[in-house]
Amino acid sequence: MTIQLVKPWRGTLPGEDIDRIFTALSHGIRREIIRVLAEKPPKTFSELMNELHITDTGTMVFHLRKLSGLVEKNERGEYVLTDLGRRAYQLLRQLETGGGGVPDVVSGKGGGVGRVGEAGGREGARAVQGTVVISDRLRLHLDRDFLESVKASGKKLLVRDVIDLTISDDVDPALFGETVEEISDVISLKAPRRLRSLVELKSRDVLSISYLEEASGKP
Repeated sequence: MTIQLVKPWRGTLPGEDIDRIFTALSHGIRREIIRVLAEKPPKTFSELMNELHITDTGTMVFHLRKLSGLVEKNERGEYVLTDLGRRAYQLLRQLETGGGGVPDVVSGKGGGVGRVGEAGGREGARAVQGTVVISDRLRLHLDRDFLESVKASGKKLLVRDVIDLTISDDVDPALFGETVEEISDVISLKAPRRLRSLVELKSRDVLSISYLEEASGKP
């Protein structure tokens, strides 16, 4: 086993690189990817999945995508840390050994905030600067009641970094259009067919979108 020696991080970084590092450290799976690649490099895609006990390839693809700039492939196609990835590992070790740990709630770029590590539900939603932000979820279901509550608050909803997002068939186009600001960095999105034009307008970096017939639940 190869373990890279860790020196305390004392340097400065551009704001964009800081955003990348804290996006990486905000989720447990991404922290473990960085840790494995720092302590036991290099790893193939399959080796990473085995090391982290992940069985769903979509989950691994999603998190590797979020580590762009921190993780790269070597000439043999194996994953290794970049210089920025090694700095992220240094910071991770400092946070852990310093007793503070990695916070459960972190600020995202633009002031958005989301709770880390929850598999589903909406309890981690945070209202910041006129926007309700939900991020870093494995699964998320948005229904009419929740969107009505967001609308009543006078804010807009921003959804990002979700693996499996479903929009309930009780959500009508007017409510969706008025309430949802943006959906970004999602692996799989399922929505009622009548929302198609609005979903495509408000979605960015969504890998797969499928539209369901109302009430039937069938694509």
